[in-house]
Amino acid sequence: GDAVGLMPPPPVHVEPLMPAGPRQRRGGAMAFLLDIAPIFGWLRDYPVRSALAHDISGGVTLGCILIGQSLAHAKLCGVELIIGPYSCMLGPVLYAVFGTCIHSSIGTGALICLLVGEVLVEHGDSVEERSRIAPFLTILVGVILTLMGVCRLSGLVRFLSRPALSGFITASA
Repeated sequence: GDAVGLMPPPPVHVEPLMPAGPRQRRGGAMAFLLDIAPIFGWLRDYPVRSALAHDISGGVTLGCILIGQSLAHAKLCGVELIIGPYSCMLGPVLYAVFGTCIHSSIGTGALICLLVGEVLVEHGDSVEERSRIAPFLTILVGVILTLMGVCRLSGLVRFLSRPALSGFITASA
């Protein structure tokens, strides 16, 4: 016979908050809403007792880090420093509603700030002018990315080779 303790424990099935793999098409308005805003699918099953305190702690920690980081990125961009923290407020909220990955950190990035700063310098001579132009550039990029998402064009990223991306990042540094 089998000795006690040598048998492996029975498998435990744990449902993920967001299922892995490609999304399967479902019918109806609710299915469309879940495709567009996945938060409505997982929020009702959110483990409040076990996760809320940890999520609040993580959010406060991330917020403290983002304040200093966003000020530095605003300086890189060449805009008024107050725009930095403002740029970090809306992104995480929108990603919480429309994003599909529950383990994600959304914020500003130095490379993007340098690129935006280069565009803004071409169109504005002073910090005030660049600060007035920046929201329009942001909206333009947001509209383009939203259209790409609606048209399911994320597959285009596959055509960008890793060496090309690596070279671009290295050259920008």
